[in-house]
Amino acid sequence: GIYELKNAKNVRDPKARELLEFIRETYGTLPFCSRWLVKKFGTRALISLKNLETAGVVYQFDQLIEKSKSPVAQTEATIIISEGKVEVVTD
Repeated sequence: GIYELKNAKNVRDPKARELLEFIRETYGTLPFCSRWLVKKFGTRALISLKNLETAGVVYQFDQLIEKSKSPVAQTEATIIISEGKVEVVTD
């Protein structure tokens, strides 16, 4: 899923706290996907992400659905455009 940092309050679970710190430092207020967190932390990140969602720290966006009820593929890239250079800063 696609998430965003909603409220950076502290959480009790140490694994969720570690994940929250990574999200704050890496993505800030930009949207991010669970797949990126799994690449970094393994599948245990999904449990911590669910804990953060339950605590109201992150918000998961609804999946886009077509009128025909089929899921929609979505893609996103964050880029920085500077003089003579374009840099993609997301995976």
